[in-house]
Amino acid sequence: MRVLKDHGIRNAMLNGGGDVLVSGQLQGRDWRIGLRDPRAPERILGTVHLREGFVAASGDYERFFMRDGQRFHHILDPQTGQPTRGPHGVALIARTLEDINGLGAAIMVAGAAAGRAMLEPLQSVDALIVEPKLGLWLSPGMGQRLHS
Repeated sequence: MRVLKDHGIRNAMLNGGGDVLVSGQLQGRDWRIGLRDPRAPERILGTVHLREGFVAASGDYERFFMRDGQRFHHILDPQTGQPTRGPHGVALIARTLEDINGLGAAIMVAGAAAGRAMLEPLQSVDALIVEPKLGLWLSPGMGQRLHS
């Protein structure tokens, strides 16, 4: 984004495989980013409107295979070496990458309850956690951002 801005481009969206960086607007309106539902990845949970910042998604629904009825995905618990068994997905929004870099995977490893505790002091981060049985948890900021 810095290179684009150095070349005079003020309105841009960069999508890096689940992580999105936006600056400016698209045709005079904030960028709209769809958040996929990890329980049914062909659907979106809703959209967020953003003018400047990052949307980072982590989940067990993109890179996985099924074996003996168990999902094996790419986010591993370092204590067991096995795929995480916590949330199906996490979406985070922040103005800077430093606020959220690695946080989604950490929440996937730690679990939803620990993730909510990690997020509580982070006023600059809006979050969504999709839990296997409990459904959807939204931080107050994400609750205001997410549009159906």
